[in-house]
Amino acid sequence: MAELTKYDLALIGIKLLAIYLGLEMLGSLPSWVITLSTLYSQGPAAGVTYPFTIKFLAILLPLLTLLIPILLWLLANEFAEIITKRTAKMTSRPDTPLDMLNLQAMVFSAMGILIFIVTAPEFLAWIYAYVRAYIITPRLFQPQFPPFPLLVALVLKLVLSLVLILSSSTLSAALLKLRHRG
Repeated sequence: MAELTKYDLALIGIKLLAIYLGLEMLGSLPSWVITLSTLYSQGPAAGVTYPFTIKFLAILLPLLTLLIPILLWLLANEFAEIITKRTAKMTSRPDTPLDMLNLQAMVFSAMGILIFIVTAPEFLAWIYAYVRAYIITPRLFQPQFPPFPLLVALVLKLVLSLVLILSSSTLSAALLKLRHRG
């Protein structure tokens, strides 16, 4: 039986992530349809017109969220190469079997990817809620926008995920040095 390499592990994880995201995005389609129907049918019937940017965002965001899992699936090989290149600095070849340092780096990358995958839809949902509050609220009332501190938390989580993904080998080496000191 062939040994599992870092590349294989990264490729499997990315493809599973694409499937998960695709199913999540398909589950959110009914809410997008409701918003679009509100925007295009109830708005003009009530005499309310919305700016082009709001209409554009209301159409663009669902399309972008549907493209994310498709692009992730199609570019899985490239993403796996990027992930394994980050950890290849510590080994002679990127296809070498996993050792403790490489496994730690892969786990940091996987944690970053997981945080990104969980946070990105929440971030898009915040943007959607902001746009939806703008669309649904009549002009005479104050819109109920989503909380701004939530946006700050989501942006910080996205930054943390990117740090974990992009510097996984550095974090793994630093953790190993710290472990050997004590």
